Amino acid sequence: MPNQSLSQKADEALNVIYKEYQFRKNSYYLKAFTISSLFPDKNNSDIMSALIELSKTKMIRLFSDKRIILNDEAIRYIESKLGNKIC
Repeated sequence: MPNQSLSQKADEALNVIYKEYQFRKNSYYLKAFTISSLFPDKNNSDIMSALIELSKTKMIRLFSDKRIILNDEAIRYIESKLGNKIC
């Protein structure tokens, strides 16, 4: 888990990524996403700052071609945060 708390934007971005992960749970590519598919209506600079923060805390891997991979640590973090409220 990250040593520091996440900003609200990073936390919201992680929630979006996790919801898509839950949707894909039985898929081979369940942890790999494109930024445009996850955040089609978001301002690019706003979401990129949140994703960079998540990358620095090692919650995701961020690639230059605007793909991300969700790390197991992020899954544990969000599941422990949500507890029994997981959809």
